Parts: sequence; structure tokens; C-alpha cells
Amino acid sequence: MQTEAPPTTPAVDPQATCPGCGKPVDRRQPFCLECGHRIGQTYRNPPNWRIPMALIALLVIAAGVAAGYGITQLTNKDEGPDTITVGTGPGGSTAADPGETPPAPAPTPAPAQPQATTPAPAPSEPNNSGPTEWPKDQKAYTVVLLTTKSKDTADETARKAGASGLDAGVLKSDDFKRFEPGLYVVFAGQYDNVDAATDKAQQVSGDNPGAYARFVEPK
Repeated sequence: MQTEAPPTTPAVDPQATCPGCGKPVDRRQPFCLECGHRIGQTYRNPPNWRIPMALIALLVIAAGVAAGYGITQLTNKDEGPDTITVGTGPGGSTAADPGETPPAPAPTPAPAQPQATTPAPAPSEPNNSGPTEWPKDQKAYTVVLLTTKSKDTADETARKAGASGLDAGVLKSDDFKRFEPGLYVVFAGQYDNVDAATDKAQQVSGDNPGAYARFVEPK
């Protein structure tokens, strides 16, 4: 009588491992008996990927640390050791180091005081009434502006002198003592003494060259 040999269990491929827990598995198992991870009929032992992934992760972490350190150094250089950023409000301001004394504000200059001005003297009122006459029977010193034989010239000179503020007039030499006859004399004012008349003659000599002081006495 021939005895049938019992079926043999297929050898487990030592190369086949569960991708979930790493335990040896049969390629024909649909699931890992240890962790329940799906195996599948087309499972192939994956390459050992853990070491390359670990190296990549380390490189990424190192790059991130280096980048963060570089940004920190640049930020510190830009802000400087003596300033502290105090916000990102509308103004984006910075504050000085608490140990630093803030500079004193510049003094405000005092407003300029207006300079006092001396009012200009009021101009002399022009004499627009025409040449004046010598007061009757009056003896006084006067300023002789012009002596001429032309009555029109004498009247015009007297009018110009009156327009400049002088009390000017015309007298006829025939009616007064110590004058050459036949002349018209343009005079300006009456004075009590020769000094006053002389001072006035000097004042008006710019517009009336040759002006001089003279005593006038009617005949």
C-alpha cells in the first residue's frame, strides 16, 4: 500500500517582507498576518527607501535652519543695535534704545518784532493862490529869488516857487527903497532878521540858484 506524502508548505521567500511592519510574508498573501497591511499578488520587495528619505529630510531641515539664521542676521543689521521696532501701524515708527537720552527739541525762534519807522514829514502845502503881494508899509527881511525886467517871467517864477511850498510873490522895484528902478523882484517870505533870511536862502538855493537875503522897505 502506497502512502501519500503530506503536502509541503511552500518556503517563504526571505526576500519578501511586509511594507508596513517589515515581517516576512508570502507573496500570495492578500494581507500581512502581523499588521494587516495589503500585500497583493504582484507585490515585489521594495528597495530600502528609508535611508534616502531620511537624508532628504535632514537636508530640508538644515536648509530651513540656515535660511532662518540668514534672515535673522539681515534683520538685525537693518534695524541696528540701538533701535527697537515698535509696531507696524500707519506710521511704521521705531523707538530709540531705552538707555539713550532723546535729543532736546530745537528752540522755537521768537517772532521778529516790527521795526518802528519814523513818519515822513508832511510836505509843505503848495501856494495855489498865485503870487502874493508885499504887505503894505511892512519893513522886513526877505529872500530874493529872481530880479528881472519881464513881468511874465517874474510871475511864472513866483508861481513855481509857490507850488513848491514857498510864500512867494512879486514886487515892483519902483515902489521900494534901494532897488534899481524898472525891475520886477520875486521874493519869498518875511523875516525879522538877516540870519533867518540867509538860512532860508540857503535852503531854497537848490531850486533857485542865486537866492539871497535882502532888506525890503516901502517908499
